[in-house]
Amino acid sequence: MSNQLKETIGDYGIENSLDAMIDLIEFGCLSELHKAAILAYLRQAKIHIIVLDRQQEIVEFTTVEVGNG
Repeated sequence: MSNQLKETIGDYGIENSLDAMIDLIEFGCLSELHKAAILAYLRQAKIHIIVLDRQQEIVEFTTVEVGNG
């Protein structure tokens, strides 16, 4: 992965970066077949990231800290 892409993902988060890549492909100058194939993978990746984020939120919400006292 290029350093520029790593910085973009680091700055904007994976979900926003996937959105930007999807937009670029949808409005770029690729053949319709290439667009369809790439978008299918990117959309699935985005959905997967959303699911992982929600699972983490649930874990954080249900985790109870036990303090010394």
